[in-house]
Amino acid sequence: MPVSKPTARNLRSLGSTLRRCVVFPVPPGIPTFSPDAETFTFAPEMFWCEGEGSDIGRESWGAGVGGRWQGARMETSPTEPTPLTTPEIVAAGLADWRKLAQRLHARFRTGDAAAGARFLTDAVHAASAAGLVEHLEASLGPSHVDLRVATRRNGVRVTADDVRLARLVSDVAHRHDVVPVPGEVTQVELALDTAHDARLGPFWAAVLTGDPDAVVDDTVFDPTGQLPSVWFQGTEPQDEPRQRWHLDLWLAPEVADARIAAAVAAGGTVVDDSEAPSFTVLADADGNKVCVCTHLDRA
Repeated sequence: MPVSKPTARNLRSLGSTLRRCVVFPVPPGIPTFSPDAETFTFAPEMFWCEGEGSDIGRESWGAGVGGRWQGARMETSPTEPTPLTTPEIVAAGLADWRKLAQRLHARFRTGDAAAGARFLTDAVHAASAAGLVEHLEASLGPSHVDLRVATRRNGVRVTADDVRLARLVSDVAHRHDVVPVPGEVTQVELALDTAHDARLGPFWAAVLTGDPDAVVDDTVFDPTGQLPSVWFQGTEPQDEPRQRWHLDLWLAPEVADARIAAAVAAGGTVVDDSEAPSFTVLADADGNKVCVCTHLDRA
């Protein structure tokens, strides 16, 4: 695995309005998000589906459980936003947030879903007022809210707008009875070693997203946010059988060493730590590999 992955990603065909269904847990008295009104309303259990022609999405309601929300568009733009480097992101001092593979991630403990929905309502309002609601993704759980922030124009990366939005959301969190737990954020990325990513990319994009053109440089992204991304790690052609798939597990830097130690204690081995803390290669007892990754020591 290289020390850093490309940050300039050119999104090609994901510029149209995304169609997805979002399910919210709505026990009596818990507000649910109304996309067109950009607000939560009180209602029975519901889900909504994004429709055509709305930046936030038009809702259709039905019964359901669970919860996730994200801005409706992954836009393309003739003016490519300037991605921030990892040192620039670290220097921003976002105490509640951690940079993982592509996005800024945060988790806030809320106590219950009602408190989480109230916090998320205000977070969406703040993002909307700043003109940055399309940068925000959120998942509502029974005791926490998970948030992800990134610019989705000509790729998926962190820009100055995302740092500004992260600060706005943290300000909202500080006004609510919620607790940031940045050490709990995590992301799994699937990595495929190949010398032929241009040939294999359309297949994996088609089978995972239904769109063979949904390849951003060396990565397949699911525009609905339901699947992990697939990264094509460039290698030299090799004829002999070997493990080509592995997991990249992205963690907050402060918990990576403990996670590695736990894996070794459970029977794993450290295969290569020469690039730590950027990434450490582990293997299980049968030799199947996983990379534990952090944002440290990356461009």
